[in-house]
Amino acid sequence: MVRVRKIRRIHRRPEEIERIVQAYEASGLSQRAFAQSIDLSPQSLRNWIVRRREQPRKARQTLVPVRIVKTAAASTPFEVVLSSGRVVRVPLDFDSDELRRLLTAVESSC
Repeated sequence: MVRVRKIRRIHRRPEEIERIVQAYEASGLSQRAFAQSIDLSPQSLRNWIVRRREQPRKARQTLVPVRIVKTAAASTPFEVVLSSGRVVRVPLDFDSDELRRLLTAVESSC
């Protein structure tokens, strides 16, 4: 009788998958070698890479932690530094919908 090894499926969060794919891209290893090095199915890694390529750029953008620094002047605008390095200065009385539209337009033009 042949023994079949049951493979336990691990459900990974999208953020973890993105980190794994980025680590693979930076590793310089083949997909098979990288997948084996982290005890991952090579097919899973291939699927993630293909899905990532098919996603629009905007969907791959990640959130980064921010730290709000209290300033002396209450009327001082704050700055948003985009992944492209562009800086958007936002007044304190901003409209969040307008800011969202602005950031979408700026990021899509990069």
